[in-house]
Amino acid sequence: MTQLWAGIASIFAAMDRLIVRSYVLRPYTMVKDLRTGVQTTDARRVLDGDIDQFLTAALALGHDDRKARAHAWLVAVRRKRT
Repeated sequence: MTQLWAGIASIFAAMDRLIVRSYVLRPYTMVKDLRTGVQTTDARRVLDGDIDQFLTAALALGHDDRKARAHAWLVAVRRKRT
């Protein structure tokens, strides 16, 4: 039984690293970054790709997250093109 609970705990620990943002679209709209606590009610902008505020907050906290760095690089490249 103890092994079962240890397995469940490791699954939740892995999920904590996988779930980055929470999206609520009805009855109201909100997107919340679970790592940094940054949230916005403009879900449409976030779903359209405007995630700069989340990336900035994650990088400011010093998260060693390769995805965040890759997204920050992608945002910078997109801005140079426009």
